[in-house]
Amino acid sequence: MFSNILYVLLAFVAVGINCCDIEVRLANSIPGESKVQVQVPGAKFDQSVEFSGPATKSVQVNAPNCNAEQWKITSFNSAQKAVSELKTIFDGNGYVRIMVEANRMWVNDRSGITCSQGQCA
Repeated sequence: MFSNILYVLLAFVAVGINCCDIEVRLANSIPGESKVQVQVPGAKFDQSVEFSGPATKSVQVNAPNCNAEQWKITSFNSAQKAVSELKTIFDGNGYVRIMVEANRMWVNDRSGITCSQGQCA
């Protein structure tokens, strides 16, 4: 009986190791219309967020294999032209806040998230 319980617990741990649950908080300071696209190739995740001015919006990434490949976060201006790009790998359970300005993006803070192979600070 004890061994069955142990196997079930190990199965939950093994599944949980490969999964991430990350809230990507996008703090946009661009006046006017803009868009930010969040792509996570390892998790086959691709979502865009549209802004009509300065605001903060969130994208929830809850999937396996978040750390398999570099994430690509791209901001677009009102003419749908890419103006800045951030590439890195995030993994874990928590949140990451990304500041979006007219010509650059950066990771402002994060909690419960590891960051590697890119712009982490």
